[in-house]
Amino acid sequence: MTIWFIAAWLFLAALVLYVLWVRLDLYRPWWFIAAAPFAFWLFAGGLIFPLAAAATGTGLLRGAPLLASVAVFWGHFFGIQRHARPAKLNGPRLRVMTANLLDTNRRLADMVEVIREENPDLLALQEVHPTQVRALREALSASHPYEWFLPGPQMPTPGQSEGMGILSRHPFQRLDVLQPDRAPGITGSVPNASNPTQVFALNVDGAVIDVLHIHPRIPVPRFCRVLGVPFPCGLDNSARERDVQAIIARAKTLSDDGILLGDMNATDQCREYRLLAREWRDAFRAVGRGLGMTFPVGVRFFGLPSPWPLFRIDYVLLRGAWRPVAARTGAMPGSDHRYVVADISWPHK
Repeated sequence: MTIWFIAAWLFLAALVLYVLWVRLDLYRPWWFIAAAPFAFWLFAGGLIFPLAAAATGTGLLRGAPLLASVAVFWGHFFGIQRHARPAKLNGPRLRVMTANLLDTNRRLADMVEVIREENPDLLALQEVHPTQVRALREALSASHPYEWFLPGPQMPTPGQSEGMGILSRHPFQRLDVLQPDRAPGITGSVPNASNPTQVFALNVDGAVIDVLHIHPRIPVPRFCRVLGVPFPCGLDNSARERDVQAIIARAKTLSDDGILLGDMNATDQCREYRLLAREWRDAFRAVGRGLGMTFPVGVRFFGLPSPWPLFRIDYVLLRGAWRPVAARTGAMPGSDHRYVVADISWPHK
């Protein structure tokens, strides 16, 4: 028995333990929460162990760890929420798009050109700066006459609530703002306040569709110093948890047919995503192709350049009668996120 064979079985055991831990929703210590977004890449790289065991071993069982590891890996990371397309999709049809613009992004003309090319019926925008709002209004008011902007501060500061915006071809029925950790009556940007969740309804060919546009906060790492050197020793995920729990509670007051979209600041391995996935279908997971990673783009991540996006944190989620027809990601000029665009429809008999 070679060292590769032992390593292959140990890797398989670790993978199975991780999958059970996530699927059973067991208690997650801070280090597990911190590692979850990287789980796909960690276990993808770890497949080298069963691959090496199959290549160097002898006997009929040399490929067993590889086959088992690939099956568990694929089933967990790619097999979540796969749904067959409905036979008939002749009801209302929408193209929805979510994009984090990056509040320091000033490639306004390029940004507008991409939106025009995608031609969404409903456009949800995060990290919206007042300068971007003016450009979007000027360029898109004719094609998207219905708008609702909650722009961020003129001078973006880490920890402040960030801007949100909606552009639509279809009229709004009602508008509401959900913003945990914000004192009533306080306006403007507030340090450590949650980003505003936009809750509204669209009238689409006579059908009223409830929509939630979200941007939960990110976890905050804690560092301890040993001989003057900082080391991670904790992760405060309470803000993101409160945001998502508030979103789930608000969604329970809405109709069964709805759309939830935006930058979740969580991968599909994070508990917050999985809480939402109990009732909401992931459009890209259902009908998209490829990994669908959306962040980071063109920026350093932990001080290192990232050659491609590492995480899928931008989503279009559906529930009730709505079904995804197609979904994909695309490059938004000047942003550190890729956008997600999805064609969805309501099947009728």
